[in-house]
Amino acid sequence: MSDLPLITRLAKLFEPHNSDKDEETDEVDEPQTLGECITILKETKDVFVSLVKLPTEFVQGMLKKFLDTVPDAAADTRIVQKGDVTVIQDAIDSIQDLHHEDHRGQDMILQMCGICDEWKAGNAICEAMRLVIALLDDILDHASMSGVTDIAIAHELGKLMYQRSDY
Repeated sequence: MSDLPLITRLAKLFEPHNSDKDEETDEVDEPQTLGECITILKETKDVFVSLVKLPTEFVQGMLKKFLDTVPDAAADTRIVQKGDVTVIQDAIDSIQDLHHEDHRGQDMILQMCGICDEWKAGNAICEAMRLVIALLDDILDHASMSGVTDIAIAHELGKLMYQRSDY
């Protein structure tokens, strides 16, 4: 488990991802006790909740950050403007990193105790993380297809995934 303070790990989550680093295998010790597994679940939950208080608000904030990357002159041209999709991709990668870490603790709990209350708690956090990833991925898909135009049309029609239900 990392000795870095929670706030430092939180800050590192939103640093741009390096694809070369992602390919390296990090030497991470597997948790050996139920207590270590529960600590992993608690820490990932704390980081996730500090990032994503409400899924729709978080996704709206990321959509706004993406739209802020579109040049102001885009409205005056007929050129399809796509903006910087790495804003959304980095958010997805960060939540996926948390999801992976939560699964590490959850998998060991499953091996040690089977499906128990601790495992269910970890699973609930994983489900929330998967939801946020899906909501962000929906925006990324629209942004990658036709850029801002497709997002604007989908938003106006209420077709973006985060608009369809109260999460």
